Amino acid sequence: MSPASARILVADADAPTRAGLRLALRPERLEIVSEAEDAASALAGARELAPDVALVASDLPGGGLAAVRMIAVAQRATRIIVLSADANDDELLGAVLAGAVGYLSKGVDPLRLPAVIEGVMAGEVALPRHLSRRLLEEVRGRHALRARVSELAKAPLSAREWEVLQMLGAEVGTGEMARRLGISDVTVRRHVSSVVAKLGVADRKSAVRLLRSAE
Repeated sequence: MSPASARILVADADAPTRAGLRLALRPERLEIVSEAEDAASALAGARELAPDVALVASDLPGGGLAAVRMIAVAQRATRIIVLSADANDDELLGAVLAGAVGYLSKGVDPLRLPAVIEGVMAGEVALPRHLSRRLLEEVRGRHALRARVSELAKAPLSAREWEVLQMLGAEVGTGEMARRLGISDVTVRRHVSSVVAKLGVADRKSAVRLLRSAE
C-alpha cells in the first residue's frame, strides 16, 4: 500500500489537537477520513469507513482504551496508535493488550508522525523504548501463567477464552466484559461456559480459584 493511499481516523476531544494532527499529516501523503470527539463516534467512524490507521487519544471521552478494544474487534485490519497526554508503562500495557500497535506521547514531533504511521502500516510497531521493559515483563508473566493454567485444563483455551478467564479473575461482570470485547452478553456467557468446561470446574467462581492457584 502506498503512503498516498493511507486513510486515517483521528479521535481526540480537543479540537486544537485535531487541527495540529491535520497539519502534521500532510494531505499529499496521508488522508484524514474521519474525526471523532468520543469513543462512540470513533467506533462508528471505524465501522463505516474502515480506516487504515486510527489515532486514538487515551483520554478520549467514553474511554480511549475502550475505543481501542472496540475498534480492534470491529475492524481487525485497522492499525491503532494511542496518543497519550501522560505516557506511562501501565497505560502502555493497557493499550497494547487492548489491541494497539503504537503508543505515542501527544508531544511527539509532528514532523516525525507521518513516518511513524507509514512504519506502522508496513507492519512495524511504534512503542517507546523507555517504557517497553514493563511490557516485556508482563508478557512473559502472562505467558507463564497461561502455560500453568493449560497444564490443569482438560483442553486448551482459545485466545478469546483466555481473555474471558482473565477478566473473570479481575471480577469484571458479564456486561462490562461484553462491552470491552465488543460482543454480546450471550456470547460472553457462551465463552464462560466453555472455559468452565475446559478447566473441568463447576462454575465461574471455581474457574477463578483455579486461575489464582496458578498465579
